[in-house]
Amino acid sequence: MFCAVPFTCLDVLHARYTTCCGDWLSREVQVFGPLADPWAVWNHPQVARLRTAILEGSFEFCRGCPRYLDHQLSDARTDECRPTMERGPRWLNFGNDPSCNLHCWSCRREAQAIDQADFRERVFQGLLEAFLPTCDGISLSHTGDPFASRMYREFLQSLDGSAYPRLKVRLFTNGLLLPRYWDSIAGIHAMISAIWISIDAATKETYELLRRGGCWDDLLEALRLASDFCTSRKAELQLNFCVQRANFREMPDFVRLAEDFGATRVWFGMLRRWWQTPEELAPEDLSDPKHPHHEELLRVLRDPALGHPIVASGLFREHVHANVHQQNLP
Repeated sequence: MFCAVPFTCLDVLHARYTTCCGDWLSREVQVFGPLADPWAVWNHPQVARLRTAILEGSFEFCRGCPRYLDHQLSDARTDECRPTMERGPRWLNFGNDPSCNLHCWSCRREAQAIDQADFRERVFQGLLEAFLPTCDGISLSHTGDPFASRMYREFLQSLDGSAYPRLKVRLFTNGLLLPRYWDSIAGIHAMISAIWISIDAATKETYELLRRGGCWDDLLEALRLASDFCTSRKAELQLNFCVQRANFREMPDFVRLAEDFGATRVWFGMLRRWWQTPEELAPEDLSDPKHPHHEELLRVLRDPALGHPIVASGLFREHVHANVHQQNLP
């Protein structure tokens, strides 16, 4: 097996950098603290340590990665894959501004006031200057919404597609602000290769309960826009669903909702611990075999709708049965 991600991707959070989801990597190979030099981040000794392990065939630092669990690590190994990379990251995944128009319990206790804006912008601009000219793609935003963030929104509005003809843009959003700002990013429409929309529900009642501050009718308007665009451009439309106690019974209907809007992919994931205490998370952790709804969740997973080709095959089931988000698996 071989994984190219540590050699091609850089995830940027607030004062933390990883080469994929931080939940799936040991802290030993993540970079903490603000660093002024982007190359010092990309080729940090801890990142080089991860790359060395991968090159030696070891996944000792991987913690429950769904690709590893599903035996999908068959990436091509090239000569450029070295512990210290001469080439910058091919994908930049930004989440260092958590600004969001919603305040969902799964992400945050309450609406956040963003501090240290100058620091965030210096990091953002420094990485763009160093790596954007040779980058293949950029993703915004993994901790908030790209249109609720002034920093990300202004970047998307000012990005000159003609200057980066091969650059792809992936929008990771709750979708609600998409109609408002869609025309203002017309200059990059041709660059958008994917729109990922986090929804977590298949009904108005559940959506407005879990997506605090959201409006179901506004979501449907955004989904129509995204569906029309992605269908016409053959771009990826992924709908995301964070499984919790209040919504797990709607998983089959969510797949049908995704079908109605022509989604190319549905992603189900377990609620992860961000800010919650273990005691707060426990009632929502249906992957725990001791949870009173665990067996019912397993019955839902056997619904034929979840066998649809657009559902991320096998990954969610592996998470539930192994309960990997609470364990450190090699």
